[in-house]
Amino acid sequence: MKSSREKNDPSETATIRRPGGRTQEVTNRITKAVVEILIARGYGALTFQDVADQAEISRTTLYRRWPTKAELVLDVMSMAFAERFPLPDTGRFAEDVTASLRQLGEALASPFGVAALAASVEMVRADESDEPRQELWIRRFVNLMPMVEKAQARGELSEDIDVEAVLSVIVGAMVYRIFMMARTIDEPWIKRVIAIAIPALQAPPAARSSVAARSAKRKK
Repeated sequence: MKSSREKNDPSETATIRRPGGRTQEVTNRITKAVVEILIARGYGALTFQDVADQAEISRTTLYRRWPTKAELVLDVMSMAFAERFPLPDTGRFAEDVTASLRQLGEALASPFGVAALAASVEMVRADESDEPRQELWIRRFVNLMPMVEKAQARGELSEDIDVEAVLSVIVGAMVYRIFMMARTIDEPWIKRVIAIAIPALQAPPAARSSVAARSAKRKK
């Protein structure tokens, strides 16, 4: 079943606008309620009425912003992931990727991560579509694009490298590990992925030196 929202451009759905003031306070209560219900009872047992009661708001407030339960849960999970596991910015691409994979491992091992993963599977079953689960990961990993772009600016990655291909290498390894092998993301696995992926993605030494020289010249 298709969502009522348009999904033409993943980057458009990836950014969730966070309101301020009174609206922000209500959003925080809704987020807290949804997360607690997902952890305690799961996606199948979650209802708009339960969320409204726990957040102390009317169901109309929920329906006005989220026409379906899947859209409500997707938005909340995306916001909660962003708040609990902010993307790293260490200044080095290899360390950023390492930290991102480590974060993901910690997230999926947490009660919230377990509940979010289970919810994405239940959404697929309920909607007879992969769309909800795909959108959750699209929202998360579209946000990785600035990490790649910064690495390009530092000369760590070629300026003409295919950003989607870079993300596919990183995310593809994670998807295979979790969904195909049904194994956790641990430190030895992260080190193996980094050892294989980073050298293959890095810009040639000459290109890195050229960018470093231009950067040093600008600072003078």
